[in-house]
Amino acid sequence: MWKIHAVKITFRDPASMGSIAIDGDLLDAEGKRPGEKVSVADVDSMNRFGTWVFRCARGRGSSA
Repeated sequence: MWKIHAVKITFRDPASMGSIAIDGDLLDAEGKRPGEKVSVADVDSMNRFGTWVFRCARGRGSSA
C-alpha cells in the first residue's frame, strides 16, 4: 500500500469531481503511474474516496 502522509494541498477546484495531481518525483520514487486509482482520506472528517492520479510539475513536493 502506498501512503503519503500530511501532504500539502496547493490547489483545489470544487467544480472538479475526480483526480489528484501528485509531484512527478513522488510518483517515480514509488513506481506509480498516471491513471492509477488511489484512495484519498481526509484525516479531519475520516471520509474516503477513490480517484485517479495525474502527474504535476517535478520538484515542487506538492499535490493538487
